[in-house]
Amino acid sequence: MGPAGGGHRLPPGSSGRENIYLNGAILGMKRAEIDRQFDAIVAFAEIERFLDTPVKRYSSGMDVRLAFAVAAHLGPEILLVDEVLAVGDGAFQ
Repeated sequence: MGPAGGGHRLPPGSSGRENIYLNGAILGMKRAEIDRQFDAIVAFAEIERFLDTPVKRYSSGMDVRLAFAVAAHLGPEILLVDEVLAVGDGAFQ
């Protein structure tokens, strides 16, 4: 994944689905919590059609939306966001 949510990314051949689980785990989410939040994360990122597509095929906007969606579903009291969202598409910004 891109810079939002820690910037962790699996090898480029991995899917968006795999990236959700990796980033969730790196950010401290348990597998059961990721499973519960999975549909909401995918819907928020608006990548349903591309969930099993290798992330190397994602645009920078898709990459950031996916990473931000995982971070936003951690349930933080405060989520700090900076200019990293400038790479997202117009609808996401």
